[in-house]
Amino acid sequence: MDNQLLLQQFSQLPEKAKEEALLFLDFLMSKYQIKTPENEKRGGFGSCPGIKMSDDFDAELQDFKDYMPE
Repeated sequence: MDNQLLLQQFSQLPEKAKEEALLFLDFLMSKYQIKTPENEKRGGFGSCPGIKMSDDFDAELQDFKDYMPE
């Protein structure tokens, strides 16, 4: 495979597509158990930069209060 061609095509992608491509590369790196400083820095498989779960993620939702056992 021609690395130069890959870099050329990657550089032509819009920013959002580049982010998706990097996440897919992280997936492939973990699938083939290849460790690099880059995929370690981004958090590895299953993480998404910029997303943070709220502290009350597991809290009971008021919308479902009528359906919950007491």
